[in-house]
Amino acid sequence: MNENLRKPHKILLLLERKESETEVSLEVSSICDTECGELTIEKLKSALKSERKALNSLYDELEEERSASAIAANQTMAMINRLQEEKAAMRMEALQYERMMEERCEYDQEALQLLNELLIKREKEKLELEKELEIYRKKVHEYEVRETMIVPTRESNIRSRTSPPCSNARDSDQHELPIDKSQYTSQENAVYSHEEEFRSQNTSEDDVIYLEEERLLIIEHLKMLQEKLVILNYEEEYFDGIKSEHIGEENANAYQQDNK
Repeated sequence: MNENLRKPHKILLLLERKESETEVSLEVSSICDTECGELTIEKLKSALKSERKALNSLYDELEEERSASAIAANQTMAMINRLQEEKAAMRMEALQYERMMEERCEYDQEALQLLNELLIKREKEKLELEKELEIYRKKVHEYEVRETMIVPTRESNIRSRTSPPCSNARDSDQHELPIDKSQYTSQENAVYSHEEEFRSQNTSEDDVIYLEEERLLIIEHLKMLQEKLVILNYEEEYFDGIKSEHIGEENANAYQQDNK
């Protein structure tokens, strides 16, 4: 653009130089013609025409240079205006992005707070379930111990129930004594003792069945508690992953804002 502005100045200098040269040449030629006496009007007209042509060509060139410089100036101004508009648009976009990131940071902070509260709640539930699981494990162990103690007593009752008839049969085979009242009373006592043994056996069997059912219920409850613990561990890992992602996004956003 500077060269385009300098060209009209050079052309003006050339025009001034041409005019001065023409004036000098006219003066010299007039002096020579007056001195020599050979000056004519035709020579003056031809010289004037040639000088006018030169001046017209120089003026045309000057106009072309002026128009070119005006076009270049207009293009430069248009480029400056476009750059200013782009700069303003980029500034507006940066402000909108910054505002959006601030809103996102606030939302992430709220989400992280909720996640922390939920993790604390899940941790409390996990501890309570672990305590309950330990209590039920102790109960299962106690019931197993009680069952191991009841089974030998049941077997001993069965043996004691089966042994007296055999001995009575042997005694009856070996010693055939006459029947008397004492024999009847002893038989009644034996029947009563057998009934008591049968009742105790039934109660022990009922206790075993009850203990077995309760043990199965406790085992089922233990399985449910273990499944809940597995779910809680999975949710805890999932929430930890989300929390780490939010922290990474916050660090990236802070790094971008620092670079700005």
